[in-house]
Amino acid sequence: VQASLLSAGDGGGSLGGGSRVEVVQTVASRTTGSNQLHAALVDHLALQFALRNGIDLRQDYMSMERLHSAAEVAAEELSFRPKVKINLPFITADASGPKHLEESLTRAEYARILDDALGAMTQPIADVLAKAGVRPGSGPSELAGVLLVGAGARSPALQAAVQARVGAGVVTVVPPNPEEYVARGAAKAPEYGWLE
Repeated sequence: VQASLLSAGDGGGSLGGGSRVEVVQTVASRTTGSNQLHAALVDHLALQFALRNGIDLRQDYMSMERLHSAAEVAAEELSFRPKVKINLPFITADASGPKHLEESLTRAEYARILDDALGAMTQPIADVLAKAGVRPGSGPSELAGVLLVGAGARSPALQAAVQARVGAGVVTVVPPNPEEYVARGAAKAPEYGWLE
């Protein structure tokens, strides 16, 4: 996760018809990102299954492959649906026969599952605001908007967590192709020494 505070104004830049954009502060974390959101959901599903069936799916590679795929689909669907069902028939078996994973998950439940991961992901926002002397929750007078990019940008849970960090009135923007911005940044990384 990387948070950068930008200052935009009129000037000699090439962005948006003469606009000038300056990076005021940047804070990065190499240990947090959308993978943490995915892992939190997978762990939750595996734990619920273990509580009901006494079997830890995390010990079975094939079961975990299926669980990871199902969690990814569920997270994506929760971006535009309030509730999803996760059905994985014959996820594993024991002496009593085959076992099936069946879970319903609401968007609100998903947000609770992601609480710790979201806290870690939004911490760089608080850090970059503090370094720049902008108070979190100060509103649009000091902070005009937040641009979310990357694989987790479409998650309503992440958007809500960011909104809670920056305060009411600050616009949260998710571009049509948020992954494209990550790719552009990665292409610039060697130029700025970010991969050292």
